[in-house]
Amino acid sequence: MRYHQGRAESGAVDGRADKPFAAAKYESAIEAWLSEHAPSGG
Repeated sequence: MRYHQGRAESGAVDGRADKPFAAAKYESAIEAWLSEHAPSGG
């Protein structure tokens, strides 16, 4: 998930644009986990 977010933020072209994203149904849980485990700045 972080890989895909990083690629999107960097403006990379998504070669899988027309393919389903397996973790999509877990998006809210993943976002919650990421917000709790985000690296502290620096």
